[in-house]
Amino acid sequence: MELGIPRLLARLEDGIFEGLPFEVAKEWPEKFLEAINVGADLSDVWPKFAVWLLTDKDHGVIKFSKNDMQRNAIQTISDLYKRYKEVTKKEWQYAAAAAAAYANAAYVAADAAADAAYADAATYAAYAAAYAADAAAYAADAYAATAAYAKQKARIIQSEKLLQLLRDSK
Repeated sequence: MELGIPRLLARLEDGIFEGLPFEVAKEWPEKFLEAINVGADLSDVWPKFAVWLLTDKDHGVIKFSKNDMQRNAIQTISDLYKRYKEVTKKEWQYAAAAAAAYANAAYVAADAAADAAYADAATYAAYAAAYAADAAAYAADAYAATAAYAKQKARIIQSEKLLQLLRDSK
């Protein structure tokens, strides 16, 4: 935890920063820190962001799913995040396995398994969602010329949502 910010949020902040256009990125770190209320409990920020990222009707990864099995896997992980404080490790493991099998996220599983820091199943599911965000940004437009623009646009939307959640934390 750096500056009282959970590691996962710090990594999310950095990932968003890396995908923002220069003019927005140069102000991002300051906006991120200013959005945090002094003494705020940030433990609910990632789960709320994950639910939004996965299932938001306009910006969620779920809108890029190609079949019911993928939609169900994404919805299952989102539902677990809605009640994350009471979810068992076995539930996370099951959901992560389903996501890998049904949402074509095998590359995420390989990345997560390779890094011992992500061995915890809940963290794996979080990173699966984060990687899915990148996939969703690229899936927004198949043409290489507009893929970078689509990713930047997605990162701007994600940055705005994260700032809102940080400001709402008490």
